[in-house]
Amino acid sequence: MTLQQTFDFGRVSPPPPSRRNLVIEAGAGTGKTTAIVAEVLKLMIEGEDVAPERIVLMTFTEKAAGEIADRIRGALEELAVQLSVVGSQWSEHSRSTGALGQPTIDNRQPLTWPSGSPNPLVTASADAVTKSAIDHHLANIDSLRSQTIHSFCQSLLRSFPIEAELDPQFKIIEGFERSLLYSQLYDAWVDAETRVDPQPEIVREWELLFTHVGYLFQIREVVMSLVERRDLLNETDYDFGDFERDVLPKLEEAVIWICRDTATCKDASATRVAAYLRATPFKGGSLDRWIEYLEPIAASMRNIDLRYCGPVKEPMVVLRSGDKGESIYDRLVSHRVSLALLALTRRFLNFLDVEKRKLGVVDFDDLLLRTLAVLGDDAVLARARSQFDFIFVDEFQDTDRTQARIIDKLSRDASGAHVAGKTIVVGDPKQSIYGFRRADPETYYRMTEDLARGGAEQRILDEQYRSDPPLLDAINVMFDRLFPEQPIHDPNVFRPAYHSLKARAKPRREMDARVTIINAQHQEKSDRFFAEAEAIAEWIRSHRDASDPLDLQRFAILFRRLTK
Repeated sequence: MTLQQTFDFGRVSPPPPSRRNLVIEAGAGTGKTTAIVAEVLKLMIEGEDVAPERIVLMTFTEKAAGEIADRIRGALEELAVQLSVVGSQWSEHSRSTGALGQPTIDNRQPLTWPSGSPNPLVTASADAVTKSAIDHHLANIDSLRSQTIHSFCQSLLRSFPIEAELDPQFKIIEGFERSLLYSQLYDAWVDAETRVDPQPEIVREWELLFTHVGYLFQIREVVMSLVERRDLLNETDYDFGDFERDVLPKLEEAVIWICRDTATCKDASATRVAAYLRATPFKGGSLDRWIEYLEPIAASMRNIDLRYCGPVKEPMVVLRSGDKGESIYDRLVSHRVSLALLALTRRFLNFLDVEKRKLGVVDFDDLLLRTLAVLGDDAVLARARSQFDFIFVDEFQDTDRTQARIIDKLSRDASGAHVAGKTIVVGDPKQSIYGFRRADPETYYRMTEDLARGGAEQRILDEQYRSDPPLLDAINVMFDRLFPEQPIHDPNVFRPAYHSLKARAKPRREMDARVTIINAQHQEKSDRFFAEAEAIAEWIRSHRDASDPLDLQRFAILFRRLTK
């Protein structure tokens, strides 16, 4: 008798319950990956109509992508084993009772995952519908899209190369190859700007940079550092401030005030500034003209002592503009140089894009930025959205602004609303450590709040399986004070609330928590690190249980730096 013969084929699978988007905040050791596997597993056992190739699992590394895919396969195999056991039991029951063809018994054991867990994350009925779904997904599991977001963006660009203005066979460059190409293109661009076709305004910008920065190689370093943040250079919501809007009214008022007020002051520098302004009429003008006008008194403005300015103290505050040693002239020059640097960098980026298109190459930043750009085409966006039913994002706290915008675009429908049940993000803002890769905790906050306003379920995983209970108790006490609940969110100082963790790991040690001072004696300063290492190793050896193998997981060594 087969497994299918013991099941009731008259059962009709009910439609899946209405799904909601999901935001999971999971502290360290609470099982983020397990949570993702469980949610994918729930989708798959709902029925065969859930296509693995329409499920996207975005992870931070290729290794993590492979691990999640393997664990999903393993979970399906665990359920398949349970089904085979159930089938064998019911086949034996039918043979012993002669119940061939009889309906299944209602109180049979359900399938659970993880197998044998007292608190399973997934529970399913052991019926023909479930078996068919599991068999189907195991046969097609290799089509599951478990990949990094860069890999995901690459696949999208290869689907829409014409719309993205890319060679369909584009090559990805990285590391030394990328650096070499950028250096060569930078030299060609500088030559074009300064020798081949010098424009007066462009030459003026280069002159400003040379005056302010000093050397050509230093200008190159600054431009290249800005190229690494091209995501922000493309932002239209940011600027360097507007001279006519933010500075000019106060500056004009200060100059008019000093010119009209004939009162003297005790400070010599302020007296020289006032004499120059009263003797040198100026009707205003552009930022460059104001810089030229104020240059002769720049040194005097820097040395103004506001304590002795008397009735003209208020306008002198504007002209000195900061601590002693600074002036409004210096700020205007810095602003002008910043504008020149911004314009130069944007021209270089345009030059880079043109040349890279000719060569048919992109780098990792291009994968993200060009994906975001091509999704600005409504027709492309509609087609891209239709390819995916579910989007899972692991380690969401390490997502940067561009990545978040790509995910956000794909998670919505044509009306701009989040598609219910399509997006599942998992992360912990307190573990955001990839700022050097442009990870932005504020981005995490804004998108998760937006999902919540759209009806997403917010779930907190607080059962921790990694640390000893005494250690976790101490961490809870400290972090509850370090990360208190903030009544008002401050976008400039991101401080996520701490959710106390509950220890679920078995204690690994008997001893009480205590502080031990180790005296690592050494002669030379260079020997200190070796002496400390030997002292710590000896302390560990002396505290091991001779009857048990050495468990190094009991010990953590923390450093201020990793250089030694």
